[in-house]
Amino acid sequence: MQLNSSYLYPMKIEFYQNGDSYITERYHQVYQRTYYLYKGVDNRLDIHVKNSDQKSKNTTGLTLVFNITANESGELVAQKDCTAYDATSGRYYVNFSEQELYDIKAGFYNFSLHTVDSNGTKRPAYGDAKHDARGQLEVKGNEYGKEIASTEVDTFNLMGDGYYYSTVLDAQPEFNSNSGLHTIAFYMDGFSGDVIIQGTLENTTDPTKWIDIDTKTYSSSDLTYANFNGVWSHLRIKHNLVNGTLDKILYRY
Repeated sequence: MQLNSSYLYPMKIEFYQNGDSYITERYHQVYQRTYYLYKGVDNRLDIHVKNSDQKSKNTTGLTLVFNITANESGELVAQKDCTAYDATSGRYYVNFSEQELYDIKAGFYNFSLHTVDSNGTKRPAYGDAKHDARGQLEVKGNEYGKEIASTEVDTFNLMGDGYYYSTVLDAQPEFNSNSGLHTIAFYMDGFSGDVIIQGTLENTTDPTKWIDIDTKTYSSSDLTYANFNGVWSHLRIKHNLVNGTLDKILYRY
């Protein structure tokens, strides 16, 4: 028997801010470790604001803002207000949803925190005893699967039988189960005619034997789609044209 242990624990960040108070320092935070955000899932970071004596700081009335900046240029990539769940002890959290991380590229970034009071005054929070306001953040992108772009076809060749044929599409049979789902989006402009989805099991880039998987008839259609199931080596689309145009297709397996 194979046993795989997984661990669920919070991602905790400690930052320091004395504000207007002067406290004897008996603790020195040397550096901040690198923190991680994972694309493909929702991420929560728990933040604890302390003073330089390692005591919880009362941050009632303050808004804590989390910033992500580019490692090289310093460009602001993302900025979010943190949610206080116990401001009297300086405890906050910030969520980055799967959708919010979608457009952020995997790689290394800096992050920082600052507070904003009721007058709009901004003050930095520090990640260590040397008053460095920056922390290290890595956005990881492959741990929960990487989205692959759809295959686009915008060229259709008119053949002697009067049909327009697309180029041959790789149906990626190695990634599909016995009921593999395929989706094709048709970008049309007032299209009227028949669209035939064809498949083959020939393991070659230039197959010659095709069968009809599905036939769709459209009348003055624009953007539409078709789903179908099966494991095929290659696919192609053929259509006849009564009116309008079929400008392109997007295919996903």
